[in-house]
Amino acid sequence: MARQGFPHMAVGACIGSPLFNLLIAVGVGSIIKMATGATLEFPIYFSQVELVAVGFLLLSLSCTALVVSSLCFKLTRYYGVFLICLYVIFLVSSIVAEAKVFHISISGVITED
Repeated sequence: MARQGFPHMAVGACIGSPLFNLLIAVGVGSIIKMATGATLEFPIYFSQVELVAVGFLLLSLSCTALVVSSLCFKLTRYYGVFLICLYVIFLVSSIVAEAKVFHISISGVITED
């Protein structure tokens, strides 16, 4: 596709095809399981380190989306320093979470302890 002059279609195919396959596989499997009368329960267990990682991932991605769009896709050195500081804070909080110094509890989330 890219060699034929359609680079955006090539990128879309690289992202869309695996996503489509995943959604169809999970959807069809869930429909078959529900058709047999079984209930769908997917218990997911998180460790404290995983909760910290997800929190920092959401924070960094949302900050990046806001800053990049507000600066018209031109990043500054200050934002790079902010991301490095955020990474250092993430590393320290991950080490502290692994050492079980604090406990994060979120209602509806099962944590391993």
